[in-house]
Formats: sequence, structure tokens, C-alpha cells
Amino acid sequence: MTAVLLHGFWGQPSDWNAVLNGLPLGMPVIAPDLYAPGPLAPTTKLNEWPDKFWHQLEHEIGGAQVTLVGYSMGARLAMCAVRAKPERVKRALFISGRPWLPAEDVEERAEWEKRFCEDFQRLEWTDLEAKWQDQSVFSGSAPLPRRKSPELREVLGLSLTNWSPRLQPFGEAELKALPATMDWAFGANDQNYLGIAKDLQDLPVKGQITLVPHAGHRIITEAADFVSRWISRE
Repeated sequence: MTAVLLHGFWGQPSDWNAVLNGLPLGMPVIAPDLYAPGPLAPTTKLNEWPDKFWHQLEHEIGGAQVTLVGYSMGARLAMCAVRAKPERVKRALFISGRPWLPAEDVEERAEWEKRFCEDFQRLEWTDLEAKWQDQSVFSGSAPLPRRKSPELREVLGLSLTNWSPRLQPFGEAELKALPATMDWAFGANDQNYLGIAKDLQDLPVKGQITLVPHAGHRIITEAADFVSRWISRE
């Protein structure tokens, strides 16, 4: 079974290295670069992205089912991919993922995205990294290595707006309809996302909801062994 891993915002495939080190030798893995030019880049709108994603996988592995894992922004993309073709996904793990945005938060989120899009165009990289890391969601989490290039500035802004949680197509009924093979993981120290975990539990969703001990938002580096074990489990 091929595992497909989708990284988070301002991330890269190497963010999964600690997870990959814990997987069985020879296990097939695809970890696309979501910021590389092509159909999976943020130039593709969220409502078009799942079709491009599955078309890309058809070229690489045919029509076989996959194990799908997404982190943060990648979790939102993974949710949309599952929604489009659930028959292609044997198991999924949504890590630190926000499946919807309450209506009362949409305007504030749009303003936040606009400010950061402007920052990505004008701030020095050091200042930009510090401002991104300083958000409360990353409290207690070590920063990840970041790519920096002139062409990346616009692409990062596009991933904020084109793949925004404001555009997530999920409603409560769809979340409750997800099969028990669709699991969720949140860091036990991720105060910003514990409310999402509780909301999913209250729905309830059928999949397992795990609060990962001693981890914040960046579970893929802070609790990579948990992710590796989940992927390895049949």
C-alpha cells in the first residue's frame, strides 16, 4: 500500500523525514512538493485540486488505493481528496487539520490572510519567519526549516487564499459520513486546535481522534513515531 504524505504551509517533502525514518524498509511513499510548479501547486484552486491530485496519482501508481496522510494545510487538501474519491483511500490520517471554519470567523480569517499575503511580498525573510513562528498555534514548537526564494513569495500567498479553510466544502453531515478508517490527530499541547478535536468528538465522527501526548501543532516532527506507527499499521 502506497502512503501519500501532504506537507503543511510553507513546508516541503523533507518535513516528513523523521516520519519516513520510522517506516518499514521498502514501503512505497509519495510525498509531493505542493509548492513546485505544476497541477498540485497553489495556482490550482481548492475546488479543482482533488481532480488534479487523483489524476497525478493515476500516472504514478494507477488506480490502486492509498494510505493518505496530511498535516495542517495538507490535512485540508487530504480531506478534499477523500471527499472527491473516497473509494481511492483505504485509510487516512488528518493531522492538525481544520475541517471547517465557523461563519462568524470567516471575515477575520480573510483579513488575516490579506495581511500575511502582503507580508510575504514585503518583509525580509528573517522577519517573516519570526512573525510566522510567533503565532500562538506554534507556541512551544520548534520552527521547521523554510525555503526562501523570490518566486516563493507569491506562491505562499496563493496557498493562504486559494486553499483557505474559508473554502473548505465540508459540513457536519459529510464529516459524520466519513468512514471509521478516516482518523484525526491533534497535539495535546495545541491549545488552538483542541476545540476542533472536541467538536469532532461531539458530532461525532466515526474515525479515531487521538490527542498526541507531549506534542503541539507540529506533530510530524514532535511525535513522528506516532505518525510512523499509524502509517505502518494495516
